[in-house]
Amino acid sequence: KLDALKRLIALMATGRDVSVFFPSVVVNIVSESFEVKVLVYMFLVRTADQKPEEALLSINSFQKDLAHPNPRVRALALRVMSSIRIQVIVPVVILAARKCAVDPSPYVRKSAAHAIPKIYRMDNTRKEELIEIIETMLRDSTPFVLSSAVAAFTEVCPDRIDLLHRHYRKICRMLVDMDEWGQILLSELLLRYARSQFLAPDAHTRELGGSRGPGWMDEDHRLLLRCTRPLLQSQNAGVVMAVAALHFYLSPAADLPKVVRALVFTAHGRPEVRHVVIKNICTMVTTQPILFQSHFNAFFVTPRDPLQVRALKLEILTHIVTSENAPTLLRELQAYLRSSNHDFVALTIRAIGRCAAIMPQIASVCIRSLLELSLHPSPKVASEAVVVIRALVQQNPKEHIVVVMRLMRRLDSLIAPEARSAVIWLAGGEIFDGDAENIKASDKELREKFFELAVQMMRRVVKSFPDEHEMTKQQIVNTSCKMYIQDPIRIAPMLKVVFALAAADPSVDMRDRIRVFRALFPVDGKPSAVKHFGDAVVLCAKPEPKLPSPAMQTCEHALGSLSHFMDHMAPGYTPLAKHPTVQPPTNVREQYFAGGSGREGSSAIAVHNGKSNGLGASGFYSSSDDSDDSDSDSSSYTGSDDSDDSSDDSGDSSDDDEDEDEDDESDDSSSSNDSD
Repeated sequence: KLDALKRLIALMATGRDVSVFFPSVVVNIVSESFEVKVLVYMFLVRTADQKPEEALLSINSFQKDLAHPNPRVRALALRVMSSIRIQVIVPVVILAARKCAVDPSPYVRKSAAHAIPKIYRMDNTRKEELIEIIETMLRDSTPFVLSSAVAAFTEVCPDRIDLLHRHYRKICRMLVDMDEWGQILLSELLLRYARSQFLAPDAHTRELGGSRGPGWMDEDHRLLLRCTRPLLQSQNAGVVMAVAALHFYLSPAADLPKVVRALVFTAHGRPEVRHVVIKNICTMVTTQPILFQSHFNAFFVTPRDPLQVRALKLEILTHIVTSENAPTLLRELQAYLRSSNHDFVALTIRAIGRCAAIMPQIASVCIRSLLELSLHPSPKVASEAVVVIRALVQQNPKEHIVVVMRLMRRLDSLIAPEARSAVIWLAGGEIFDGDAENIKASDKELREKFFELAVQMMRRVVKSFPDEHEMTKQQIVNTSCKMYIQDPIRIAPMLKVVFALAAADPSVDMRDRIRVFRALFPVDGKPSAVKHFGDAVVLCAKPEPKLPSPAMQTCEHALGSLSHFMDHMAPGYTPLAKHPTVQPPTNVREQYFAGGSGREGSSAIAVHNGKSNGLGASGFYSSSDDSDDSDSDSSSYTGSDDSDDSSDDSGDSSDDDEDEDEDDESDDSSSSNDSD
């Protein structure tokens, strides 16, 4: 029988459907053999969802096993009961979870915490009863259990921040001893708690009778930062990312360099880790670029980086560029331009344009490089170079009129519609006419040459109008109208031809556009009531140009979240609350449970307090450097906060009975560790 169950479990582990064996397996639930019972429960946990009605027939056996002497059997029985998705047994499962929540074994209590979200998904009308169980489990002093209790809290009642007040300091000190999953979960929860309970770290506040300067911070706020700082050295990248996000939102700016060092070190990990961390750094650098300037070389692109990571690194480099490292960055970017990956070269061109806009002293060098790339054999690279040149010219048109003239001569060699449209738009000369009355004679002569070159280019383009892309056709119409305003006599014949070609275009949008332009610019001599609006429409004020970015960060979701990585709101995401403008009451965290209330099951949890583990009144998690936070913090944490009371119905039990309870607890703990 045991061998057959082992083979069945092996088949189940490979993904085979073994639900047909359900009746044959479930009858063995009454077996006295511990090995057989464990294998049966492992089978039932996986198949109870598929056979809920058959599993319901064995509910009495499951309830009986909740009193089994082995904690692993008790935990498995609760897991199976909570996996039966039949709403009629929800009250029975809640009673079982309530009983297991105060079980002497931490393994069973952890299973009770895992059962709470399952019950909530089956029947969310029982929320208040589940909150009572969660509130009981939050008093647990075992990190192994507390992390699961917090997971249940996060799913069932994440808005009940008031349940965390009295346990806040205990959770902070226990954070370092939790497993990595619990550290990630609690870091996110404590971040949301702190955002609602503490002022912004660099806020200036004043109160009657005293002042709080820029360095003031609540003691509990400092406690959180102090207790989470060691986790930046964790080997788990998820823990580092969660703690880094917590410090980024809650720490003063002067303390953030330590966080940056940990993130930069983590960014050199596995490819999937590197992508997530670099994306979060890219968001951080948009608000705090100075923090990452000392790690400038760490963001150079490597051959093993995928394209998404390369784009993020280029975005970071454009934010942390300074006059000191600009020459180094420019040499690095020019090396990237020789890459055989045209998509990467296009991203590098965007980065060069951003650097030229930020550092005007290197703009001429950048534009020379981009002019060479405008003749690149790849249409994508050439069009990207021309688009970036156009944006740079718009920012400083006086300095780059010669550059535009060179592009106009090269128009016939440009293939991409984006590149051709950009050059035709520049040929309109709109950006050079802002101060026409105060220009020098030499500039006047240059502008006349520019206009003559633009006329010649437009005559060539009009001949190929039917073969152009629709984007290019629209720019031809717009530029022809702009040139008509500058010299109506010379441009009128060409504008008539453009209107005639556009009026016969297959595109409905183009034909509608020409009807409007013919009314604004009646070159055929027909009367028009709106012709005086032509100049205002074509030469209207344009918004300032925005240079294309390698990886523009527009996501406002919380750092470290799935929504942040996916750039859209994932199911279950909750935005971070803003810091309060007035400090909430701090005495709410001074409320602790006192012993002797006489609740059921308290003696089981009281075994874990400072008295029984020999740590004295101060407890394990309190230290001398934390004593200034609260004198009552450590004493209440180890004793009264972790247990409901220190007595049960038989309050006159002897010291020998207590010793026996302690021995039972150690046996249960060892067996649970073996099962793990």
